[in-house]
Amino acid sequence: MYAITGDYFDSFTAVFGPKECMLNGERYPLGHFAVEALEMEGSLLRKLRSAIAEFKPELEVFLAARTVSSAAVAQQKLDEVWAVLAQLPVYKNFALFRNGSRDLFHSMREYPDRTDDSVTEGTNFHRALTHWLDRLERLPGSLDDFTRNTFLMLVDYFKELPSRSPAAYADAYEKYRRTVHTAFDYAAEEDAIDEALDTFRLDFPVRLGFRAMETKESGVVLGEELTFEELASFLYTDLYKGMAAGNVPRRCHNCRHFFLTVGGYDTVYCSRIAPGETKRTCRQVGAHRKEKQKNEEPIHKEYFKAYNRLKARKNRGSLRTDKWNQQVAMIQEWRDAAVRGEMSDAELKQKLDGV
Repeated sequence: MYAITGDYFDSFTAVFGPKECMLNGERYPLGHFAVEALEMEGSLLRKLRSAIAEFKPELEVFLAARTVSSAAVAQQKLDEVWAVLAQLPVYKNFALFRNGSRDLFHSMREYPDRTDDSVTEGTNFHRALTHWLDRLERLPGSLDDFTRNTFLMLVDYFKELPSRSPAAYADAYEKYRRTVHTAFDYAAEEDAIDEALDTFRLDFPVRLGFRAMETKESGVVLGEELTFEELASFLYTDLYKGMAAGNVPRRCHNCRHFFLTVGGYDTVYCSRIAPGETKRTCRQVGAHRKEKQKNEEPIHKEYFKAYNRLKARKNRGSLRTDKWNQQVAMIQEWRDAAVRGEMSDAELKQKLDGV
C-alpha cells in the first residue's frame, strides 16, 4: 500500500551501526526505541484498536458504494487511525501519515479501475489491500506482545546479573532463548501450544542491505540498512542490537520507569525529574539516598551492638522484661535522634556504651 498512500506504515528503513541507529536522518543509541515501547501508555493501543475497528466497516461501505459521502466518512475514520499511529514509538519520528493517506479515497474514486482491482481477488491491488489491512489489525497485538514478553525477559533474566557487560547480556538472552525453545518443543510434543506461548518471537522478518554511515567513534563504517514491514520487528532488532552493544532497558530504582543503560554501566537511576521533585532527577535523589544510607551505617551499627548486649542480658535472665522494653525503646529514640541529626555519632556512641 505504500505505492498508494505514500506513507511508511507497512515499509520503513533504518540503518544500524555498531552503537547507534539512524532513522529518518536522526541518530539514536541502540535500544532507544525498545525503551520507548516499554514506556508506551496502554491507552494508546486501546485507542488504536478502537480506531481500526471503526475504520474497517466504513472501508467496506466505500468499496461497495463509492459515493462522495462514503468516501468522506471512510477518509475521516482512516485519518483517526493515522492520528493514533503517529503517536507510536518510531512512527512519531517520521513526518508521515500526512501525505497520500489524506486523499486515499478521493484518489480511489478518481481511478475506478484501481478500486475495482482492490475488490477483485487475485489482483495486485487486492493482495496489497488485504496485506495492508492484516498488518494494521495485527499491529496493536504485536506491540502488546513485545512489551509484555520483553518485560518478562528483563525481569526474569536480566534483573540480577554478575555484570552489565555485553557478554553477560548475551548469556542472559541465551538462557531466555533456550527456555522459550524448550517450552515450544514441549508444547509441540503435547500438541498444546497455547496463545500466550505463541506470542513469543525469536526471529523477525527484515530485508537486508548495506550503506555507509558516519559514526563519532569510528568515522565512516558500513552499516546494515534494514527495511521492516512491521514495527515489532524493528523494536526487537533495536532491543537485541542494543544488548550486543552493552545497552539494555532497565527499571529505575526510584521512579520504576524504564530507561536505557548504555555501554555496560551498572546504572540504576534514570535522569528524569524524580517523583515529587521539581528540579532534582532520580539520579540526584538516588545519589543523595546512597550518601544518606552510607552516613547512617555507623549509627545503625552502634545501635545493634547495644541492642544485642541488652538481648543477651534478657536471655540470661539478668534483665527483666519490663526493663528490657524500656531500654530498647530508649536506645531506639537515641538512634532516631542521631538519624535526624539531633545527636552526633560520638554522643550516640557514648550513650549506647553506657547501657
